[in-house]
Amino acid sequence: MSEFSHGPGIDEVANDPPAGIEFCFPDASPPSFRLIRSSVMGYMRGFDDDSCDVFEAVFSPIVTRKPWILSTDSFHAAITFTQMGAPLPRSLRLRYVESILKKDNFKRLTLWSEAALRELEGILHETDIYLLPTYAESFGFALLAAMAYGLPVIATNEFAIPEIVDHGKTGFLIDISKFNVLSFVRGYEVQTIPEDFHQYVSGQLFDYLVQLIESPELRRDMGEREKSVALSKFAIETRNQQMLDIYRSCIG
Repeated sequence: MSEFSHGPGIDEVANDPPAGIEFCFPDASPPSFRLIRSSVMGYMRGFDDDSCDVFEAVFSPIVTRKPWILSTDSFHAAITFTQMGAPLPRSLRLRYVESILKKDNFKRLTLWSEAALRELEGILHETDIYLLPTYAESFGFALLAAMAYGLPVIATNEFAIPEIVDHGKTGFLIDISKFNVLSFVRGYEVQTIPEDFHQYVSGQLFDYLVQLIESPELRRDMGEREKSVALSKFAIETRNQQMLDIYRSCIG
């Protein structure tokens, strides 16, 4: 069976297709509905190449007469569009996309976040210590997930991580401030890792791991404090209240 996928990251997927699947990449037609505009790549493009049996759309809906499925990390991307640049209420956008997904040739909606969450829960339940010796991190959502499960964490003091982890109390932080990490990292692509950086971070990881491995009490106490922080300071209810306060202060 041949299948077409469109969207970011398709080259990575194409290099390792499931057994019995062959990927093909036909050209897309322009958006079928010119009144609908979206910043999401490939939104409402047309695909009807006869060489493909099934189309897999990534992130955004497509227009096709053939069977197709939609794979996305959240439904938000599917409803990210305007009408000739004018914003539409979310309820109308939802109704529009739902009408497309109710057609007979639409076969399945797969949410990566749900599948990943189930897999992540199984992994974290079997984990004792969580390591994130990162050199570039905008915000540590992965750390928060581990902390919410009561796992002691070891990370670096990069970007916003010190706002999440209190060194020595809710985890251990490796101080990498003396290194100019931007000189060997471009975005999320590692150019090269200097040997002195590698040796330093590895040594710090070893020292902190020894402390946690040799002390079940330290792991337990640190994990309990981390869980409390993750479920209070960084809880969605706390975030929503803070945002509400900001909005109210803005409008007087």
